[in-house]
Amino acid sequence: MHAHNKQADVIAESRGEEEDKQLKEAYLKLRTVGPRNKRFGTAQEYREAFPAEALIVRKKGENVAGLQIADLLAAGQKLEIIEENGKPLPKPLSKFTKQVNSAIAPMINRYGKYLLP
Repeated sequence: MHAHNKQADVIAESRGEEEDKQLKEAYLKLRTVGPRNKRFGTAQEYREAFPAEALIVRKKGENVAGLQIADLLAAGQKLEIIEENGKPLPKPLSKFTKQVNSAIAPMINRYGKYLLP
């Protein structure tokens, strides 16, 4: 982790009772055990960076701004991945989507961009 002296809340969009439970358990495990790969930090570092003991989960209908932004970013990335893999799109990427993807490109983990079957 590289969040020296920084703190943030972690918020997830509800996906259903079982999925929410799994997300909450994963968050708790990250804060108590840490990630499997220790190069991503320790449990103590995660507790310091994310002080809330429980994951915050909100429903889509609550219209949380941060979740709306996450949806916007994820949608554009999804379309870019489809295009990069030569799959058909209902329409070309908009200028806005290309601008957003370009702006966030330096922050995207290129090793984790996959077209899922």
